[in-house]
Amino acid sequence: MKNPPDGWPRITPAVFYDDAGAAIDWLASAFGFEVQERIENEQGQVVHPQPPFSRVRSSCRRALMVFTVLLSASGCRTDRSHPPEPVSIVERDSAGVRIIEFGLNVWESRPTWSVSTDPRIELRGSNRSDVSESDRAAYEFFDVSGLARLLTGELVVADNGTRELRMFGDDGRYLRTLGSEGEGPGEFTDLAFLDIIRGDSLATFDGHLHRITVMDPRSGGARLVNSGARMATHLLKDGGVVWEERGGSFHHGAWSDSVTVVRTGSDGMTTDSIGVFDGTEFFYTAGTVYVEHRPFGRQFRTAARDSVLYVATGDQYSILVFSARGHRTAILRGLFATRPVAAEEFDDMLSMWISDSRDPRRQTDLEKLRGTKPYPDMVPPHGELMLAATGELFVQDFTWRPDEGQVWRVFDPSHRPRATLKTPPGFRVLYVDELLVGGVGMDEYGVERVMFYEIIRD
Repeated sequence: MKNPPDGWPRITPAVFYDDAGAAIDWLASAFGFEVQERIENEQGQVVHPQPPFSRVRSSCRRALMVFTVLLSASGCRTDRSHPPEPVSIVERDSAGVRIIEFGLNVWESRPTWSVSTDPRIELRGSNRSDVSESDRAAYEFFDVSGLARLLTGELVVADNGTRELRMFGDDGRYLRTLGSEGEGPGEFTDLAFLDIIRGDSLATFDGHLHRITVMDPRSGGARLVNSGARMATHLLKDGGVVWEERGGSFHHGAWSDSVTVVRTGSDGMTTDSIGVFDGTEFFYTAGTVYVEHRPFGRQFRTAARDSVLYVATGDQYSILVFSARGHRTAILRGLFATRPVAAEEFDDMLSMWISDSRDPRRQTDLEKLRGTKPYPDMVPPHGELMLAATGELFVQDFTWRPDEGQVWRVFDPSHRPRATLKTPPGFRVLYVDELLVGGVGMDEYGVERVMFYEIIRD
């Protein structure tokens, strides 16, 4: 906790105002406060005042501190269950942790980015004349789990269906394949994700074999790191690893696990504890084969790059920011009302899951979830988290319909709202850098297509 400024008490009495606007006028009149900035929402409620300390008598500064902190945090006492949405960003400090609060309307004053009408790069063999018959299979993808772009501009696709890493030039021309299915060095039984570490080394995690593979993209040489029971979720450029250990046992009905997040250093030994968090919500019915994610249930999500880790538990729009050593440094908090889950959309989501499943046993299990009450308390506040190569955090607006275009809220490296990015319908984003957004779509035959669109930053 930070020490108070010199001359300030450690315990400060406080008064809440029913009418914050009237309080500002009275304090200005009685004590000579000069309000430098006064931000109100659409209802006329004060959400942030900024009176300068230097222009008031020193005997009044303690009262000014109380005034500023209380109004910044609460505005007024009208309705605490639905806090007013600020028209601007409110940033404050709490024991050394930056708290950045914002409402949905903050995005109205931020630019909206789009993507090019046509992909800048499309990994598709049928529209290329320089592809041999033997190489055409390299353009057929199934269950793509990760995309990466090397410093040379070369593209890497993690194809979990074939357990391969396929490399392409920056013009989309197929170059070579690394790895194959198996349990030996350079072989995989699962490709959970794909990262780039230490320059241009490729790093993947095999969730079935519980091991990390670090591979040279030129020679294909591989180094293995066993993980034990832990699941690697992020491989950092300095060689560090973010791990998750999940606890709890499933039972009948809705339940959630707990997640312990730790980080190990490049030596594989130094361990920094990030914390223990509420995990993802699941649903299980006695006599069924599968444990399912709870429709509209809470989901635990993380994103990491270099020396920063973002954690979201999904129970509200609150994203925690940690340093590489596990110190909480900031909180991104969205101040807007939640929406309850409607019975119709609950059933619609189940119908989509049933239609997409090719396993008759799972289809039967999913049918048993219809009408299972109570529904989750609210529609999830957001979807996926993704960190761009630029250090920007992309937070997806929640959507469960794949045919809808995705909306991503972009935060700059200092964690402040920066822009909104809209991507095409049916496009699953897996990679973002300053120029390109890469992901997977489906062609007219239901075959996966890997595409990279140019980002138009208005």
